[in-house]
Amino acid sequence: MYGSDRLDSLKHSLKLLVNKLRPPNKASIVSYAGSAGVVLEPTSGGNKAKILAATDKFEARGSTAGGEELKLAYKMTEHSKINSGINRKLLVTDGDFNVGISSDEELKAFVTTEKE
Repeated sequence: MYGSDRLDSLKHSLKLLVNKLRPPNKASIVSYAGSAGVVLEPTSGGNKAKILAATDKFEARGSTAGGEELKLAYKMTEHSKINSGINRKLLVTDGDFNVGISSDEELKAFVTTEKE
């Protein structure tokens, strides 16, 4: 995500998305820029300021352990899943998964398994 235009575009797009969230919606953010970790625990769409504050902290750095973060994203989704609702994951990446699961086939297999 190096390059201010990429990161600025991401932040702008997420701001548009966050402004569409409603209180029953939930948003979580997992980062894999340099290190794996939870940036935002499941948060109500009614708390837009908290969600936007988390996105404002995004910065490009380090390697991309995309596979590990996908695992963490699926784990977080299980904790905030709405059984009768629509549950989605949004992956934003520069496409450079260079640590851990990195091949297209490994990623497809992982997502297919998790989807089941």
